[in-house]
Amino acid sequence: MADGAGRTALVIGAGGGLGSALFKALQGDGRFSRVLAVSRFEVAAETGAWYQADTSCAAQLDAVAQSVAETHPRLHLLINATGMLADGEELQPEKMLRDLKRENLLRLVEVNAFAPLAALQAFAGLLRHDETSLAVVLSAMVGSISDNRLGGWYSYRMSKAALNMGLRSAAIEFGRGTGGPAVVAMHPGTTLTEMSRPYISRHKHRDAQTSAEHILRVIDRLGAEDSGRFFNWDGKELRW
Repeated sequence: MADGAGRTALVIGAGGGLGSALFKALQGDGRFSRVLAVSRFEVAAETGAWYQADTSCAAQLDAVAQSVAETHPRLHLLINATGMLADGEELQPEKMLRDLKRENLLRLVEVNAFAPLAALQAFAGLLRHDETSLAVVLSAMVGSISDNRLGGWYSYRMSKAALNMGLRSAAIEFGRGTGGPAVVAMHPGTTLTEMSRPYISRHKHRDAQTSAEHILRVIDRLGAEDSGRFFNWDGKELRW
């Protein structure tokens, strides 16, 4: 995508560690002439605009989509970089089944599974047109059922598995019509952010900028034929 003239990208969750890195990278490399951001807290949008919203609230996402449509009638790329792993001492990844709590599971399903699909629902009209469009949602390898050999992390694993199923269904639905976006799940790899910092000390990891560069390289190679698939940060396809 050397020439981004007339093309618009939108990053949901642009205030987070990886979302911010993706947003900055897109603003600076010429892939798109306009790069929009949605986040709870303000970010500097040099080549587009910033929209404030609680990215887990469907009503607020609908309102943002309506505002975007007033000045940007087409989206060519949507990246959703939202997600939750933990929240204080009360919501932590479970080590054992006895640690599982209903309220924690429901909270993670709401944020990690429902909210990204609500965003797709909100922006579907802007992604449907006669030019190439792509919706990329950051998922996680721990949501792969066939890859699970360690157990634990019940709520996070289950919420990401639910997200993956939802994205697969959305890809099939968009594929039935004309002008629908390709929908892809992507594992960003182990990335150092405030969310992941307490859990990755023993794992090889990358900074957010490096992860963003890898993700955008993969996105550059994606097309309509990749809709409904699950990719790793290095471009390899992952098993559901």
